[in-house]
Amino acid sequence: MNDVFWKRFFLFCGIWNVLIVGLPMVLAPAFTASTSGIVLPAGDWLFVRMAGIAVAAFGVGYFMVSSDLDRHRGILIPGVIGKIGVGLLFLIYWLEGTISFRAFATGATDLIFVGFFLRFLSRYPAR
Repeated sequence: MNDVFWKRFFLFCGIWNVLIVGLPMVLAPAFTASTSGIVLPAGDWLFVRMAGIAVAAFGVGYFMVSSDLDRHRGILIPGVIGKIGVGLLFLIYWLEGTISFRAFATGATDLIFVGFFLRFLSRYPAR
């Protein structure tokens, strides 16, 4: 995997976090919850929107990594921590039967990203 792959990958991560996950959580929380299979009390969108802002902020960080793989690689450390945390929370809630498998699968995508982030951090030399 070369620089071009990683730049495109982190650009994809930024698009994913900002446009696919974060902004929909902020702008259309009811739609986002319903399509992911998560059931929340009607109108209780404060924490969904707050999480969406955090997800989008991380996405901006991934855009930064894509623009300079060396200078911004440190952004991936909190990204790994956050994505592991989110993935584990979704796993726990699914195992408890609180959320559907569809909702779990939505959150489990973060664990896939973790694998790539760790591969980048361990195999892509800091220059």
